Amino acid sequence: DRLGCYGCERGLTPTIDSLAEQGLLFTDAVTSVPMTLPSHATILTGLYPANHGIRINGHYQLAPRHVTLAETLKSHGYHTAAFVSAFVLDPQFGLSQGFDTYDFQSTTREHQTKRLDIPERQADAVTDAAITWLDQRRRARATAPFFLWVHYFDPHDPYDPPPEVMAHVPGGSPYDGEIAYVDMQLRRLLNVIDQQGLRGQTLVALVTDHGEGLGDHQEVRHAFLIYGSTMRVALILSCPALFERPLRIDDRVVGTIDICPTIEDLLGITSEGAYDGQSLLKVKHDPDRVLYMESIWANFTAGWSPLYGLRRHHDKYIRAPVEKYFDLRTDAEERVNLHASYPPEAEDLADQLVELMDHWEQQGSPEGSAHDLSPEDVERLAALGYVGGGAVDDLETSSDDNLPDPEAMLPLWHRKTKATQLTRAGQLEAAIAILRGVLDQCETLVDANHELAELLMRTGRSEEAIELLRKLIARKPQYRSFELLARALISLQRYEEAQAALDAGAALAPNNGKFALIRGDIFFQLKRYPEALAQYEQAIRLDKVRLGATAGEKIAEVQRAMRPTGSN
Repeated sequence: DRLGCYGCERGLTPTIDSLAEQGLLFTDAVTSVPMTLPSHATILTGLYPANHGIRINGHYQLAPRHVTLAETLKSHGYHTAAFVSAFVLDPQFGLSQGFDTYDFQSTTREHQTKRLDIPERQADAVTDAAITWLDQRRRARATAPFFLWVHYFDPHDPYDPPPEVMAHVPGGSPYDGEIAYVDMQLRRLLNVIDQQGLRGQTLVALVTDHGEGLGDHQEVRHAFLIYGSTMRVALILSCPALFERPLRIDDRVVGTIDICPTIEDLLGITSEGAYDGQSLLKVKHDPDRVLYMESIWANFTAGWSPLYGLRRHHDKYIRAPVEKYFDLRTDAEERVNLHASYPPEAEDLADQLVELMDHWEQQGSPEGSAHDLSPEDVERLAALGYVGGGAVDDLETSSDDNLPDPEAMLPLWHRKTKATQLTRAGQLEAAIAILRGVLDQCETLVDANHELAELLMRTGRSEEAIELLRKLIARKPQYRSFELLARALISLQRYEEAQAALDAGAALAPNNGKFALIRGDIFFQLKRYPEALAQYEQAIRLDKVRLGATAGEKIAEVQRAMRPTGSN
């Protein structure tokens, strides 16, 4: 709703609008899940999250058996490169499959994240890297076709566009500023493609992975709910040689699951892959086509109900503790829940959703999609007293009427967010008081537990933090809980217990370099310098983007400590 070609009159996106003037624009396109990693996995595989196996950010890895668009194009002679801008798409999560170059680096501090634990580089740095790659191809006189994925993360909270951009944004909205900033950088990229004489033979596919709530249905950001504010996406396919005039497709619903098969069709490539999506060039208009959508983030992070839904062009059904049905022809913003009257259309969609989910349940979860535990890992965690056996980090696979409805619980999440803001302002005791109140109402809210544990450590109450974390782990082990537990134990010099917590956390997240970094700190404090050095080096190997600078400083500190007394 911020793009001119979709009706916005604020003049924020002249570059994107120009793409629509030479291509197909789909007015009713939706994502399958409102989170970055699983949404991009769907874009690159043409599969729903239940089939490619990535359900949320950070805890899953695309299994090698899944074929990505990059792998298909590479097998047909394409050079493949990706330039991504957020840690949630780090190579460790598996989307690098098939890319000759998969670039996520941040070389200067001004290009580092606005978030504490999600390294990000701004759009200008991403564009610089992509342009460098194009220039290298030109100098090498490369003749092979190329597939270039350029990913911009800037329009994510917190919104912090460059001041020189904001000076020209009507109304002064930082979110609008981020949109305008990305559009400017996209212009730089397309100018290079124009200068190299490639535009006429280049297909540009512009897609957003999800939307932002911006307060709609009480959702400020995204991930919890599956209303149109976060599920509707932009989708434009542009190429002067293919589309002589602008075409708007407004009589059907399409999905990000359709991008992969459609691109292959446009390029004349026959793939052996089985897709949940379909080529939008070949299939006739079907007003009854249904697209699946989900969000299980609320269940994972708070123990609230997961949300599942089906979407047609004219209506939508959401399965939740409070079921919802909307007639989109008269209620595009999904304000009037018609489920109480339960028309035949709602019952039909509900039955189709049950049938689809039953099929997936019989299929079983995609093998190797999560950071799976081996039987040895489970046995070791059980021996440490953390797991009674079975899977760890399991997610609910169906809605449960006994679980809280995420929409009704969002005010509690907003209170937790207020505590985060107070923490950043240095008002730690006020933040602690709010978090205690939140957990009194919902002890399963994982992020609130984690934030409270950190604050308790910062205010000298590590014993209380340990007790809180052990209770949380007993309910549902997660790697972040073990990381915090180890840090709390280290603060009390209980190093052996801390090592056990690190073992447990690393079993759940083997590619997370923080466990090696913290283990290095233990060895350093014990003056076991060679072992500390090895752990810091391991942290860099596993997690260079997030931990490279910190681990590098610690390595230098170890090397200084290892020098003979009196040496320079």
